[in-house]
Amino acid sequence: MSLTCPISADHAKISSKRDDRKIDWSPDYRYVLLPSLDDKIVPFVCALDRQKDFKVCKTFMGPFSSINCVKFNPNLYANKETVINVFALGDNDGNISIWGIGDNYTARKPFFLFKSHPNGNELIEDICWNAEGNMLVATTLKKYIFVALFGPSVFGERLTSL
Repeated sequence: MSLTCPISADHAKISSKRDDRKIDWSPDYRYVLLPSLDDKIVPFVCALDRQKDFKVCKTFMGPFSSINCVKFNPNLYANKETVINVFALGDNDGNISIWGIGDNYTARKPFFLFKSHPNGNELIEDICWNAEGNMLVATTLKKYIFVALFGPSVFGERLTSL
């Protein structure tokens, strides 16, 4: 089975930016993350809270460009005496930021911000976490792979058992 596709004469019309956005549920099914679709304003993600009739409870600014995908870590964490969900945002320019959300949890900046190569324009195609929640893998539109390995307590104490 061949997966190759012929290049059409209209290849100049093809954009390297995504027009769709990936959304995700938190592992406790409390939050839904929705990336904005407008690339002309500040990139952001809305967090909808199921316990509040899916009203926007918080917004998170993206790294630098329109956000393509969001992905929750599969675990819950105890951080500063509150339970948080950890998630990653991937943007059109290849940047990834990692945030937390929970009751009485406020963060002015992300846990981590991974910037793309200065010469690169690598759209983050997808993000996934391993079951332990200590490894993040992201792929780009040009089929590069990004891997980050985190220490055991960087997000707090893991509450979810495997």
